[in-house]
Amino acid sequence: MNIPSQLNGVVADWVVLNGGANDLSGSGCGCRVCDSVLDRLISESGMRGAIPELVAELRRRGSRVVWLDYYTSPRYAGTSCVAPYRILKERLDRMAAADQGVIVLDLDSVFQSDDLSLFSRDRVHPSRQGSGRIADLVAPVLIR
Repeated sequence: MNIPSQLNGVVADWVVLNGGANDLSGSGCGCRVCDSVLDRLISESGMRGAIPELVAELRRRGSRVVWLDYYTSPRYAGTSCVAPYRILKERLDRMAAADQGVIVLDLDSVFQSDDLSLFSRDRVHPSRQGSGRIADLVAPVLIR
C-alpha cells in the first residue's frame, strides 16, 4: 500500500495521485494525533513531508503531477473527520503554488456528499457515476 514504492521507476508525462486518507482515518475520527499525521504527510508550509518528497521525486523524473484532493463522503459529512482533510487540502494547495508542474484538483467541486449515486455501497469510495465525474475533472488537465 506504500504509494512511493508503487511508483518506483515510473516515468510519465503526467502522474495522477491522491493519498493520506488511510493515514488520517487510521488515527480515528476523534483525531487525537491528526497534527502529527498531517505533519508527517505534509508540513504546514507544504514543502516538507512524505507527499512533497514524492511529488519532488516525480518532478525530478520529468513528470507533471495532478494531486486529487478528497471529496467529503456521506459517511463522514458533518463530523469532526472532515477538518483534517480540509487542512490537508490547504497544505496541498501551498505545495502546488510553489511549482507550476503540480496541480491540485478538489473533488468536492464535482461531488456532493448527499448524492448517494456518486458513492459505492460503503458510502466512501466512488461509484461508476462518481468515477466518471472524477475522470471528467482530470481529463481536461491532461490534454491541455
